[in-house]
Amino acid sequence: MIQSLQRTSLAAAIGVLFGACGGGEPETATAMSMSRTSSLVVSSATATTGCPALPLNGVDAQTLTGASTPLQLGSYGTRRPGAPVLVGGKHSPANYRAAPVLPNWQFATSDPTGGVLTFECEVAPDAGWHSYKRSGSAHEKVVVTGGRNAAPQHIYTVYNGQQLVAALNEAGLAPKIVRIVGHIDLRMSANNTVFKEYESYTDQKFGGSVSIPSNTTLVGINDAQGRAARITGTTLLIGGELAASQGGDAEADFKAWIAAGKDGDLFPTWTRNIIIRNIALDTP
Repeated sequence: MIQSLQRTSLAAAIGVLFGACGGGEPETATAMSMSRTSSLVVSSATATTGCPALPLNGVDAQTLTGASTPLQLGSYGTRRPGAPVLVGGKHSPANYRAAPVLPNWQFATSDPTGGVLTFECEVAPDAGWHSYKRSGSAHEKVVVTGGRNAAPQHIYTVYNGQQLVAALNEAGLAPKIVRIVGHIDLRMSANNTVFKEYESYTDQKFGGSVSIPSNTTLVGINDAQGRAARITGTTLLIGGELAASQGGDAEADFKAWIAAGKDGDLFPTWTRNIIIRNIALDTP
């Protein structure tokens, strides 16, 4: 469920909100910080609490989370090097061209906020069709909280693509806040010191994509020079049409779910409750 896409200046970045929504004022708390290793989530607690409690005018979208979203995580974010080959008769190696020379990315090395949470704790705005779920013949108010219910150990600050992937894999479906500082590009590795262009369709599709699971707030933090957090050469995937069980058919399973009189909003494999804010996004 996509709420809105606002394009502003690069400094203001691109704001994207996913899911059903409610309103809230920014609060302050101290986050946990992730040390800048190349791939592992290594957190050191600087606080004992996450976001403060907030009364909600509606159903918390976290309660609508499906059970199978984590199945998508392991497929993405790990490079798959190898020569280009035909994939389903497509993506002919003869069509590949040399990649252009890229500019030097502005990688950050520290968090200018000191890990203090502000807008990361906000719920999504209360505006539009996405604020409701069907409840029989009526509609029920829904508040998209993203990851604001995150426990302290699931609040991360990341500086490279490997940390971003590791944070999402560690938290899974649990509420999580992931704060990006600087520039994320999955073609970069070894703590943003080694660049390797995608080698094939498969390498870019799986190694250059990040699957965002339910109950996530993903936000960009401006660096010490005021530059917006930015994601380049990396695709953000928000959910996917999955079967109710492995080996099934997504469309047939959903139709059977509805035919059985079940609530379509509760179909178990849908990704729900995601907020993405203040990040400049470049296409791969």
